[in-house]
Amino acid sequence: MVKHSGKTLDDAGIKFYTGEIVERNGHLEVDNPTGDGNIDGTTAFEMGALPYVPTSEEIEKYNLQIGQIVDVSWYESNPGTIKIVWIHPDETVETPAEVKSDKAKKSAGNTPKPWTPNYPEIVPIVTGKTVLLVGDSVYADNLRRVTDAYNATLTEVDSIDRERFEAMVEDADMLIIALHYVSHRDSNLAIDLAKAHGLTYATFNQHAKIPFEIALKTAAERYEAAQIKSEEE
Repeated sequence: MVKHSGKTLDDAGIKFYTGEIVERNGHLEVDNPTGDGNIDGTTAFEMGALPYVPTSEEIEKYNLQIGQIVDVSWYESNPGTIKIVWIHPDETVETPAEVKSDKAKKSAGNTPKPWTPNYPEIVPIVTGKTVLLVGDSVYADNLRRVTDAYNATLTEVDSIDRERFEAMVEDADMLIIALHYVSHRDSNLAIDLAKAHGLTYATFNQHAKIPFEIALKTAAERYEAAQIKSEEE
């Protein structure tokens, strides 16, 4: 547990979550909670802490970019203290926001950096394939950065209308289900339809790129295994 002056953050009355910088309605927001933190996304949303809109001072000071991972924190007794307190310059390294120079360069149009595949071994499998995303279409553009990095095409469908879904399945090579956006009934229907059409699938639980990329890896591995099995028969 993270300590704060010898106490846990909860003991100190501090709440925080790790989220991703996205662009919505013409401005930057911190959304897409990764699951890290001492408050869940639903609770943070209900109390108005998610999404968090960075101040113009924070955007300039930390050179905030779409796709960056940041920590947002506030005192539970005073939600007005909410602010960005930690910047993750990449997906694995954490750097305190306070050590960044106040003279950081302004964002050059907030253009997101290209995604770097964490599983290059599946690039040959996924290249040229169409991945159908079930649910989470609100964040499809963000997740598309991942499939673009693997030279794949991402399509999406929100409501599981059997006729429409089957039509989209015909053009897809693999299926990924966003369980956090799809009901249990619809997710089961999606899996049944995928099996009926011989489509490999995988699931993920958070609307962030890393969980989605892990699901893509799983779907790709299942796709390759199915292809090998088909060739052997």
